[in-house]
Amino acid sequence: MNTNHKHNHLSPNTTSALTSAEQDELKALELGIAQKYQVLLQIAQDLHQIRDRRLFKHTHPTFELYCRERWGLEQEYFAEIVQTQSVMQDLLKLGLHVQAIPTSYEQIREFYGLDLQDRTALAVRVDRELGEGRLTAGLIQDCKLKLFPDQILKMAGKEQVWLNQLPIFNN
Repeated sequence: MNTNHKHNHLSPNTTSALTSAEQDELKALELGIAQKYQVLLQIAQDLHQIRDRRLFKHTHPTFELYCRERWGLEQEYFAEIVQTQSVMQDLLKLGLHVQAIPTSYEQIREFYGLDLQDRTALAVRVDRELGEGRLTAGLIQDCKLKLFPDQILKMAGKEQVWLNQLPIFNN
């Protein structure tokens, strides 16, 4: 293993000019990510339908078993996919400013475990507090802490666990 190789990480305030070719490559890669993100949301929507309409029942007794045997993935992975789709579906209906719509997994996860009413309240609060700023998971978490302080359980002085976050698999 080559231990002499060092990664060149720029600090958040440091910029480096990209060549024209690098700019083109970055745009192409970001476009690919955006397209794949849409595909992921569509997969989640399809899984949601299979689960809710119990379309797995002719081959598998539970959705969890269907996911594991048919797709080779465990419950937690599909739970997150379906939860992500559910969150995004709810948020897109709210008419928020485009910069207040989560664009990363970390941002979306902050809405997990909240019912529609609480998701809406959190999204509206984030939209209001964001202003012209940049959306971050930290901002969403700060808003969540302000709105729902009684739903937080402090563990080991660091970790925060949402009491209402339960598995989505209902067999």
